[in-house]
Amino acid sequence: MITKYETLKRIKEMLPDIMTGVLKQAEHLLYSGAIDIDDYNNDYVLPKIILTACLYDLAYSYKPYNKDDIKTVNNLRKF
Repeated sequence: MITKYETLKRIKEMLPDIMTGVLKQAEHLLYSGAIDIDDYNNDYVLPKIILTACLYDLAYSYKPYNKDDIKTVNNLRKF
């Protein structure tokens, strides 16, 4: 059985890889030609849009395949 401490420790261990993945994906999206950055002000709107797209993609790479685990994820998303 895993403890709350061990769970958080393992999440922290995964964060550097997640950040690297997000930054690589963000750079790819930014230079993809899919968006015209001249359409955006110098604020956080475009970074939030790109970050949202990256996190959606990243979520799929961590998504569990077990139906019970997917149910648990969906339940946690309600909180």
